[in-house]
This record gives sequence, C-alpha cells and structure tokens, in this order.
Amino acid sequence: DGLLTSLQLMKVLQEEEKPLSNLASVMEKYPQIILNYEVKDKERFFKNVCIKKFIKEIEEELDGKGRIFVRASGTEQLIRILLEGEDKNKLEKISQDLREAIEKEDI
Repeated sequence: DGLLTSLQLMKVLQEEEKPLSNLASVMEKYPQIILNYEVKDKERFFKNVCIKKFIKEIEEELDGKGRIFVRASGTEQLIRILLEGEDKNKLEKISQDLREAIEKEDI
C-alpha cells in the first residue's frame, strides 16, 4: 500500500512542479478503516460475483468522497481492505456489511 502511494505522490509532484509542502497544505485527511479477512482461497475471493458486486456498490456509495482498496496478502491467507471516506460512521457500517457479505459467501 505504501509503495503505491509513494509512486502516486511522486507522479503528482512531477506533474505539478511544486514542493511537497505546498501540496500537503491543501491535503484533506479522511478517516480510514483497515480490515483483514482470513479467507480459504484468495483467488476465489476475487472471482466471486457477489463480492465483486458488493465492492462496486461500495465504490458507488462513496461517490468520489472516499475509496475502497482491496488486495490479497502476499504471505498469508488474508484479504486486506482499506476503506477511506469523509464519514467514519458510514465507513464502520460499510465494514460491518462487508464482513457479513464475506462470511455469507464462505470464501
């Protein structure tokens, strides 16, 4: 996650031709929730139609005012999910709904 963020930041710095201090002063911080779900089969998780649909619905619900980033752990049978958005309560509700959806699919 950190490597991808660093690369994106470097791209913005290059495009904007401004120092990091200028860009940081306008950055708005959003609450984050980081989730780790133990799964039996990481590949099956990403192929699951219900899970893919639910993640798409979350993206639509956040409506550009947040993000969901989903990736498989490289070393464990875990799916790591980052939720970020303006409203912490909304993120907590989304994380609970997501947990229930994953448990229901028994992946």
